Amino acid sequence: MALATATPGLARATLARRRGVPDPDAFVFTRWASDPFARGSYSFIGVGGSNDSRRDLAEALGDDEVDRVFFAGEATSAAHAATVHGAYESGLRAAREVDHEADDGATIVVAGAGVSGLAAARHLRDAGYSVIVLEGRNRVGGRVWTDHSIGHPVDLGAGWIEGTDGNPLTHLARRAGVRTAVTHFDNESTYGPDGAALSPAQVGRIEREYRYFMSEIEGPREDLDQDISVGAAIEGIVARDGDWTPTELTELDYSVNTTLEHEYAGDVHDLSLFWWDSGTDFDGPDVLFPDTGYDWLPTMLAEGLDVRLSHVIGRVEWGPSGVTLVTDRGAFSAAHAVVTLPLGVLKAGDVEFVPTLPAYKQRAMSTLGMGVLDRLWLRFPRVFWDADADLLGYVSPTKGRWCEWYSLAKHTGEPILLGFNAAAHARELETRSDDEVVAEAMSVLRTIYS
Repeated sequence: MALATATPGLARATLARRRGVPDPDAFVFTRWASDPFARGSYSFIGVGGSNDSRRDLAEALGDDEVDRVFFAGEATSAAHAATVHGAYESGLRAAREVDHEADDGATIVVAGAGVSGLAAARHLRDAGYSVIVLEGRNRVGGRVWTDHSIGHPVDLGAGWIEGTDGNPLTHLARRAGVRTAVTHFDNESTYGPDGAALSPAQVGRIEREYRYFMSEIEGPREDLDQDISVGAAIEGIVARDGDWTPTELTELDYSVNTTLEHEYAGDVHDLSLFWWDSGTDFDGPDVLFPDTGYDWLPTMLAEGLDVRLSHVIGRVEWGPSGVTLVTDRGAFSAAHAVVTLPLGVLKAGDVEFVPTLPAYKQRAMSTLGMGVLDRLWLRFPRVFWDADADLLGYVSPTKGRWCEWYSLAKHTGEPILLGFNAAAHARELETRSDDEVVAEAMSVLRTIYS
């Protein structure tokens, strides 16, 4: 999420303080790190890794005659990792690779019914192959997941088309006829540790401090022979300067968390200084789907495909004669397979490969990290925050603690807030009960609005 200059919601905050902050009527909380079908939210490049790690992960497996196992998913995209369009494009790329190798009408098994798997399966089905998609969950979509339990569709995973100009998802959204709404990340109401609304001048100073650090880490980035973490580089600048106040360091933590860790889902002490921002972006605004959520996309891609839900894959056997995927509901053999399992699942070893994955691919997985960005959606009896703001920022005295909120009220009128938590704090929150998570979130909102 971008750091942005605020327009403080002083009138709204004053009204909320006068009326009090109500308890939420409903909530839904994600636990992506604990999800056995994901083991995290999306990938990042860790210390010692590079875009070559993604390319190695994407490389097909086979022999001198023919490739048998192909790989897709956002983690395999060197240009657009950690995005839905990166997942979609990777599925098409893998499908084209299969098409180059496979005999006409061959049977292809796709592991995973997320966006990359469905994109690959649809392309291959349309090209005349016999395609079966195996999915461990009881739904399609993977990390694109829209929930309807709190009275309005809300996305638990991916939520935005990130850059609409030239993005293939823009065309698909138009074809689906779904309404989109632009998120203005510079339209943010920001509050200090004590809950007081920050002035534009105060927010501007926080921004300047952050820009200073981002410019200063370019020095070691260019001079070092060996990769270090972004966090280590920032700590080096703090130690070198030696004159940062506790308030300024708290503000720096806020900027780093909301701008880097929320964007990449990894702790800055895990992000590669050399490669953390190596991807490319589409131009244009970021848009979301306020009326429907994102699940129109996997629903559309899955239409007409042979998708076998609740088939948990435990083993992938590959060799000169083909591929067999062994699930808890039987084995499926094919000429080729497209594996779109999330990086977190591959890293955890939840699926056995026989023969085992080659060393270069295991090295690639070890240098890529699986980040966590968890979401807490809260529905209230009424809007008590600045309903005209896209985002609410909180300069927490504890790094990463409920620092960024998105308001659904602006585009829908619904009294719903989304709180983000990423990286280390997100993983720690997942060890707590739902009630404890909601209570901590509400303590922050009441610090601001009560």
